Amino acid sequence: MKAENKLKIILSELNIKAPTFAKNIGVQYQRIFDIQRGKTQKISGEIANKINATYPYISMEWLLSDEKILPHPFDPVSGIEDREKRIEAMQNYEAGIDKLVKNLCAEISTLKVEKQELEWDLISAKETIKKLEEKIVLLEPKAKKKPTTSLKELLKHQQ
Repeated sequence: MKAENKLKIILSELNIKAPTFAKNIGVQYQRIFDIQRGKTQKISGEIANKINATYPYISMEWLLSDEKILPHPFDPVSGIEDREKRIEAMQNYEAGIDKLVKNLCAEISTLKVEKQELEWDLISAKETIKKLEEKIVLLEPKAKKKPTTSLKELLKHQQ
């Protein structure tokens, strides 16, 4: 399976966009973009490790394999026969979910702060607009009055 198709599956399963995915795994977005566009044909060991470190329930075997058919890439215990290793895999899966939830909560908190700052900026902008509109209303009558002296008279006085 091509790396770009694997990435489509991952992004779809995680329900996130590529830039967010790149940020989550700690790589430059360009590297993920290159995979999406087919410029990078295979998921490197480095990228696979970063994906698996952040999302331990995504199979390293699937990430690195060229095979088209493998156990479901998001099954944390697929192909693990040993009971202890299955338990460890499930614990890693749960730790990955906990980490993901923690990261999402932090992101939500950041977005709430940014939203509040934008709301304050909006209120400030509205107040500024209101003050400017009040000044315009005050200046309009003066602007409508005809000047009492002509331009020629002003020029004569300045000489």
